[in-house]
Amino acid sequence: MPVASGPISKNLQKLVDLVAGSSSFQTRVGAADSTAAREFIHHPHLEVDESTTFQVTRPLAVCESGRLRFKKFAGGALNHLQPAGSCYLILQDKDRFPNDVQESQTDFENWVGAVIQDLAAQAGESDKLSIVEIDQEMEAAITHPRHVAAQPDSTAYWTTVFRVDWGWA
Repeated sequence: MPVASGPISKNLQKLVDLVAGSSSFQTRVGAADSTAAREFIHHPHLEVDESTTFQVTRPLAVCESGRLRFKKFAGGALNHLQPAGSCYLILQDKDRFPNDVQESQTDFENWVGAVIQDLAAQAGESDKLSIVEIDQEMEAAITHPRHVAAQPDSTAYWTTVFRVDWGWA
């Protein structure tokens, strides 16, 4: 298996590491540690086991590559460029309060906020992902009842998407 070595793959792996290291993520997925939490993190996309009629175990995270750019950080006769870019973090969880959408949304957003705070607290530590911004690209949304009926387990779930920018501030 190839080792992540370039700016895109290394930083995507660092995002996976941060999510796996989040105590809030570990608690929600029932993982004892970051190694066990990785079972609930999909990258570069959500993988579905076709043998289980496409059922997905939630809660989960999906980490995807975003943009890569090289930014000037020093110059003169010769410009010096450093890589910067983004990754996407998708967080999903089943509807834990199916009879109360407000309570359900509050519960989901509390968890999401705690995971993002965990990421922000670790950003740039030592060899971790050098996060310069975390931006919510899609607010929390629950699946439409029509789509729930099409799910193999007929369970509604919440989704939100964040763009995580990394590089030099």
